[in-house]
Amino acid sequence: MIHGQFTRQLLEQDVEKLTTYYRKLGFFYAKVDYDIDETQGYTGLGEPNSWVNITFLVDEGPRCKIRDIRFIGNKLFSEGELKKELKSRIGKFYYQDMVEVDMGKVREEYGIRGHVFAEANPDPRIDGDEVELIIHVKEGPQCRVGEIKMEIVGIDGAEPYTALSTAMNRLSFKPGDLMNTREIENSERRLRFAGVFNSNPATGMLPNFTFEMPEQYLVDEERRRNEEKQQMIASPEKSNYRGQAPSNTLWYRKPVDVPGEPLRKNTGTSGTNPGPNPEESLEAFSNFFRIRTPQPVIPQSVTPQSVTPHSVRKPPVGMNTRPAPYPSGPLTGPLAGPHARSLYLGQQTYGAPTASPYNPYNSADGSAGSGLNAAPAPIAQPSQNQGIYGNPYGSIVSPIENPGNTPANLGVLPMSDPAAAPRPQNPIYPIRVHGIAQETRTGQLMMSVAVNSDSGLMGRFVIEEQNFDALRWPKNPSRMADWRNAFRGKGQIFRIEAVPGEQVQRYEVSWATPYLFNLDYSLRTSGYYYQRFYDEWYEDRVGGTISVGKNWTKDLSTSISYNGGNIRMYHPISPIPERLYSALGNNDFHTFGLTLTHDTRDNQYLATEGHLFTAGVSQTVGKHQYLAGTYDIRQYFMLRERPDRSGRWVLALRSAAGVTEGNTPIYDRYYAGGFSSIRGYEYRSVTPRDPYALNTGIGGTFEFYNSAELVFPLTADDMIRGLVFVDSGTVQEDIRDWQDDYRVSTGFGFRITIPMMGPAPIALDFAFPLVKSEFDKTQLFTFNVGFFR
Repeated sequence: MIHGQFTRQLLEQDVEKLTTYYRKLGFFYAKVDYDIDETQGYTGLGEPNSWVNITFLVDEGPRCKIRDIRFIGNKLFSEGELKKELKSRIGKFYYQDMVEVDMGKVREEYGIRGHVFAEANPDPRIDGDEVELIIHVKEGPQCRVGEIKMEIVGIDGAEPYTALSTAMNRLSFKPGDLMNTREIENSERRLRFAGVFNSNPATGMLPNFTFEMPEQYLVDEERRRNEEKQQMIASPEKSNYRGQAPSNTLWYRKPVDVPGEPLRKNTGTSGTNPGPNPEESLEAFSNFFRIRTPQPVIPQSVTPQSVTPHSVRKPPVGMNTRPAPYPSGPLTGPLAGPHARSLYLGQQTYGAPTASPYNPYNSADGSAGSGLNAAPAPIAQPSQNQGIYGNPYGSIVSPIENPGNTPANLGVLPMSDPAAAPRPQNPIYPIRVHGIAQETRTGQLMMSVAVNSDSGLMGRFVIEEQNFDALRWPKNPSRMADWRNAFRGKGQIFRIEAVPGEQVQRYEVSWATPYLFNLDYSLRTSGYYYQRFYDEWYEDRVGGTISVGKNWTKDLSTSISYNGGNIRMYHPISPIPERLYSALGNNDFHTFGLTLTHDTRDNQYLATEGHLFTAGVSQTVGKHQYLAGTYDIRQYFMLRERPDRSGRWVLALRSAAGVTEGNTPIYDRYYAGGFSSIRGYEYRSVTPRDPYALNTGIGGTFEFYNSAELVFPLTADDMIRGLVFVDSGTVQEDIRDWQDDYRVSTGFGFRITIPMMGPAPIALDFAFPLVKSEFDKTQLFTFNVGFFR
């Protein structure tokens, strides 16, 4: 560091870092030396002071290309199938970061097929200016989900109040399923997205699932090795066989003879440094970048107060490590003791009581019998004296947790000696899965002033609970302590909102449950009153909605909805456009809709990965009858992040369109412009106009909108984010004219998240229209407080 303290140790570390950097880029022959020049000076107090000028001398040498890529140890996939997943290509330069990403992809391919302990370790062999990339694959056992233990931890050591079903309903795997790392990661994402559990690594643990190497597999592997040793002793001529890569595989195994003369020696007074020895440098580099494979740990008994953090599930692609979210051994501190609520799900087994639920084989004689290969049975009935309020499963405790229980009354059989079972050819091993999630603050009582470029100044009063339970009444209403967790715990959303304002007034009460009666159905209902003062007219809306959805998967759903009420149109502009005149007065309406939604986002307001796809069609009857259809596609690409999963750079793409019939009344036609659509144009100014009524905007029957946005962090705590964007789109009277008057704008902005103001950030955007129409009204600056796009 310039003007920093100089030491030989730091200098050698810098040489090591530079050498490592070059070799990560394929410069395996790179040598780094330095030249030190000492000068004598004086401090401001007249005391002598020594200054050191350091010049690094770099001989890069040739950059190595990949000559060949080979796999060793792969059986499930062919070499050609695995090569298709790699970004590293023959004939291209060797790039270590890309190789690490490739290893993650190989592990992911195995992980989604049950080989969740698969390892892929690169072993580059250097030959001249070429590299032979050998990838050692250790497939490991194929596994099924054996038992699931879900644990919920309270906030700051408080007793948790969330029902376990709130977490279990969002899991896309169950006992008996083939293990799938992708589904486990999807389940973690849904728990983060639920708004019930902590999703900020800076404030607590993230939802996480861990599992261990099955004990039976370790026994089988030891047995297999002993059998192979015996075969080698009995038949030495057959000792050559295809083996697996050892667990301590290094990046570099072959020492390199570096050609050429070494760099010149330093002639300064501070000493000489002939440069690192090639073999020593490669050895140091090997140790620095050694693939550290987690060693399998034989699972211990799991108790409600203790969990085991030995997760050997591989991290997502692009991530180096994923530390355990809780300490080893019994939980301590705010996560300890009876405040950690847990649920243990096991699969009931059939057969003799001495069989083991962890036995990966069908039965002792190889026929279908006990174990996870048998047909699953219902989960054991909950114990009445251990039931947890709001949990439909009650408290299910395995014999491991409660040795006093017998297999007959729990539906989970005790473990037998794993070494006693015979070893079949291709067993599938059941493993325990442990999940843990920490509650987050879900209630909100907010009184504030919200400002929006499109809606003006508004007051705002909000009561909201995202972990609501309509049936959880206090046991003793006269005790204040019983009200602490009343009406909370089931993941329902209850909201009361009052927004009085200059141009907009909105009052609404809504309630929604994503899993009605713990089934794959959702229900939402609301009642509202809405008043808006436009330049062209005033309108009042009063009505109610009800929507029933079906969750086909954890991310895919359909819903049918009804929205009914009355719209009163008054105070029209003069002269009155014809379309506005036909809508004046009271307009009763009844709208029936059908919507398809696929949502994999990790956050509703500031998504960093995943996508949202919605497509819907609606039919309105009443004073006016018309059909409409819409779609909205949003894709989020996480480009980079910090090791703790914060500080994410995100590329967000969006495309949306809507079409309706020509007889659609003016209040339900399409308009664009403003913060929520094409920035750089005033609110609702992008629209067809009536030339006979002073070019008053009358709305269109077709809307098309596209946007690209790059969001990046500006502060370490992610409270302030910056963004650059490009918006484009149009609104036309006829879908065939969509290319006419197509608007384009670009700009930059900021997002400021203040926890006390709710999850939606403050948005400040500066937009510059590039293409506009004759009557468009431009707007350089848009801002939004309390609402979001």
